[in-house]
Amino acid sequence: GVNGRLIPDGDDAAFTAALTELMDSVELRQQMGAAALADAAAYSMPHIVTRWEAAFARLGVHPEPAVR
Repeated sequence: GVNGRLIPDGDDAAFTAALTELMDSVELRQQMGAAALADAAAYSMPHIVTRWEAAFARLGVHPEPAVR
């Protein structure tokens, strides 16, 4: 993955391999950390409020503006 690893539930060998890979690579940890921060920005309150407002507008609903 770009910002993390998905490990099958209960797969201790896959978990160990992924964790070892991360522990062994400063570069990989930095890349994944930066990607995770960039992805998290899409879920900031202003961004989410804007998306909700656009969805309501498409439905023809015009709620009071949100406090930002």
